[in-house]
Amino acid sequence: TWFMLGAGIETAGGNLKYFESITWDYSTSLNPGGASGSGPFILYSEGFGLLANAYFVWPASRRFSAFFSAGVEYLILDIEGYFDPDYELMNLQQNMGNGFGFDEFGPRETDSAAVYRLRAGFEWFMSPRAAFSLKAGWDFGTLELNTTRQWHLTNLPNPVTIDLGGFTLAPSVSVYF
Repeated sequence: TWFMLGAGIETAGGNLKYFESITWDYSTSLNPGGASGSGPFILYSEGFGLLANAYFVWPASRRFSAFFSAGVEYLILDIEGYFDPDYELMNLQQNMGNGFGFDEFGPRETDSAAVYRLRAGFEWFMSPRAAFSLKAGWDFGTLELNTTRQWHLTNLPNPVTIDLGGFTLAPSVSVYF
């Protein structure tokens, strides 16, 4: 049995939250009667995470080991929103509101959050230089996204609470040099 510490950088991204209907309104005192409407809205993120893990490894044989790890990942995300496209309107070339999101009439939001990670798995060495591993685990964490600057999204809650937790299953093949 042995103990190992690890650190790394991971890419992160994907859909964070789905809203059945969010209303947009681009009317201002300079542009009365601007575009408005509503539709399904998706928050999407891209970014990276700084990861630190502690591993407890039990080598059952020369070719097989089991492990448990606990760690924390500090996520730094660019978050944007977009309306789920209405393909009928897009075919009619009336796509007002389709694709409008955080970065259409306002800056993209940047936020960060800590995610706590628990993992368990195994590693099987197919040869002295190649191994297959499978790990499963659970993440815990939330992000409170401030949406004050998104004035054109009239019924978007502020703050938006996003659950960053969930189940993970990750197979991988490693090559050792």
